Amino acid sequence: MGLDMYLSATRYVSPYKHNVEERKLGNEIAKAAGLPVQENEDTEDGRVEGVSVRVGYWRKANAIHQWFIDHCASGVDDCRPVNVMREQLEELKALCEKVTANPTAEVAAETLPSQGGFFFGSTEYDDYYFEDIKATIEIIDRALALANDEKAPWWDFEYHASW
Repeated sequence: MGLDMYLSATRYVSPYKHNVEERKLGNEIAKAAGLPVQENEDTEDGRVEGVSVRVGYWRKANAIHQWFIDHCASGVDDCRPVNVMREQLEELKALCEKVTANPTAEVAAETLPSQGGFFFGSTEYDDYYFEDIKATIEIIDRALALANDEKAPWWDFEYHASW
C-alpha cells in the first residue's frame, strides 16, 4: 500500500470524414481492440472518441501530490481524478526547477513542502525527495511535448492518486 500517483493525457479523436488522419487513427485503435471499423460517421458502436495515455507515475511523492490537491482539486483529497491545465503543469515545473537549482531542505520546504499522510511515505527532504522533484520535471516535459505537437495539440490532462 502507498500513495500511487498518475498523470494522464487524453486527446479527442474525431470520427468525421473531413478529419482523415484522426478517423484513420480511430479505426486503427478500434481494430486493435476488436471493435468494428467506422465506415461512416453515423456509426455509434465501436466509435473511438479519444486516446488516453499515462504520461507519468510517482510513488509516495507526497509534496507533488499535495501541490496537485491544493492547486487543481481545490484542496479536496478524495482520490478522484482532477483536471490539470497546461498552465498549472508549467507552474509546477517552474517550482520543481527552483528546488533543483538550490536543493536544500529550506528551499524545498518553502517551495514544495512535503506532506504527511496515511501511507504517504517520508516527509524528509532527502535524496528520495529530490529524485521525485527531478522525475516531476521529466514527466511534465513529456506532457508538454504532447501539448506542443502541431499535428495534435489538443490534449487534456488529469491527475489521479490512490492509496
